[in-house]
Amino acid sequence: MFGSVVLDVAIGMAFVYLLMSLIASVIQELLATFMQLRAANLEKGLHSLFSGDSIGSEMDLVNSIYDHGLVRGLYSDPKKDSGKLPSLFRKVMNWVRTMMRRVIGISADKPLTITADPLLLPSYIPSRTFALALIDILNANKKEGPEAMASIKAALATHNNKAAQALLTLAIDAKGDVVAFQRNLEQWYNDAMDRVSGWYKR
Repeated sequence: MFGSVVLDVAIGMAFVYLLMSLIASVIQELLATFMQLRAANLEKGLHSLFSGDSIGSEMDLVNSIYDHGLVRGLYSDPKKDSGKLPSLFRKVMNWVRTMMRRVIGISADKPLTITADPLLLPSYIPSRTFALALIDILNANKKEGPEAMASIKAALATHNNKAAQALLTLAIDAKGDVVAFQRNLEQWYNDAMDRVSGWYKR
């Protein structure tokens, strides 16, 4: 075509490699969608963020976040939304997805207990939503302003685990300001999500 066999071969190979990369990208995206890899990585990232610890209740912090009203609106749970358990077909597909997740090593060590279908969990939680939900969970007495921060710090100080240590450090850094504490939580969450994005890319 261009009078040079080498140039024609190079152009042909470039098109073949481009086509193969597009096909690989589509297959990878289909697998990621089928296995809900983004949602799985988010859940794993939250477990890592809180070190699997609980604060002030029988339910751990990850379950508490997913069960909070602000986050609960981001995903559908058939049992809670329609009163129906997942169908047999969905149960089989969930089993296949769960096995595939285990094979590639992204299953959470502690499965969530707050949903009948964990594969419907959201693939993304905005940092502001996360921070507000966590403040509400920590502020069990529903205080406002400086009293809220005093209540949160007092509650965190009674626990001796990594999650409480991290949260108490962020609360102390806020110097009694709930808005500053919210910003600290958002930054902490965003830093963790950068790490989760790295996991997903790998």
